[in-house]
Formats: sequence, C-alpha cells, structure tokens
Amino acid sequence: RWLEQALSAYDPAWRDPGSGEMDSVPLGNGDVGANVWINEKGEVEFYISKTDAFDNNGRLIKIGKVVV
Repeated sequence: RWLEQALSAYDPAWRDPGSGEMDSVPLGNGDVGANVWINEKGEVEFYISKTDAFDNNGRLIKIGKVVV
C-alpha cells in the first residue's frame, strides 16, 4: 500500500484543454513518438516525431502535426 501511495504523486492527469504542445502528453516507443493534447475546441492535436528526423542544421524536428 505504501508503494501505491508513493507512486500516486507521479501519476499525472490532464483534465483541462491544452493551449498547445507545452500542455501535451508525451507518447512513444523510443523510435516514433507523439505529443498529444485536446485543444479548447475539443479537437485532438498531436505532433509526430521520429528519432532520426533531423533538419539541415542537425536539429531533431517533428515530422508533422495532425488535428482530428
């Protein structure tokens, strides 16, 4: 029971719409990832990422944004 209580402090819950990617829930398996949030209109928005998606300057970038 003590372990359950200790871990509950690290159990995030998103209950309000987000205003952008800074309010997102990160998802992924190590190679492909996404930052997902619900906007104020109730639409699901997410950025898709890939571990080997770099721009011309060598920066890791998102490969697309989807709004559903």
